[in-house]
Amino acid sequence: MAIEDAIVLARCLSGYPDPGAAFRVYERLRYARTARVANISRYFGVIGQWKNPGAAWLRNKLMQLGSGKAAMKGYLKFVRYDPHTISLDAG
Repeated sequence: MAIEDAIVLARCLSGYPDPGAAFRVYERLRYARTARVANISRYFGVIGQWKNPGAAWLRNKLMQLGSGKAAMKGYLKFVRYDPHTISLDAG
């Protein structure tokens, strides 16, 4: 995420003469993605720490069932993100 942030920030700063405007565009462009990744990370962090044997068993079974093509598709969506391709005028 930090590398993505750096690329988008550099593009914004080079695309807008006013640094304030560049930072506002940067924030608008990055907010949704970073919030989504943070929420997913928080979710998996919480369920990954379940200690109750029944809950842990259920978690493990759900993870086994959720693996495969659907999980790979979701993973690839995140890792194939290209910060060079977003439009600085988007938002």
